[in-house]
Amino acid sequence: MINAGIYVLSPAAFDALVPGQATDMPQLLDALIAQGHRVALYEVGDYWCDIGQKQDLERARGEFATYFS
Repeated sequence: MINAGIYVLSPAAFDALVPGQATDMPQLLDALIAQGHRVALYEVGDYWCDIGQKQDLERARGEFATYFS
């Protein structure tokens, strides 16, 4: 499983951030849980592909081209 997608945060979630300090979403979610906030997720079982690298994007384009040709 991976942690990716769209996040819906209450304004109170921003209180867990430290100004000037980089924080990724897993860190923020862990901090919110530690503070007793409710954190929920929606698991998606669909295809997912990281396209952060050029070769990954090219591979994804090739995979999707087969669906639409």
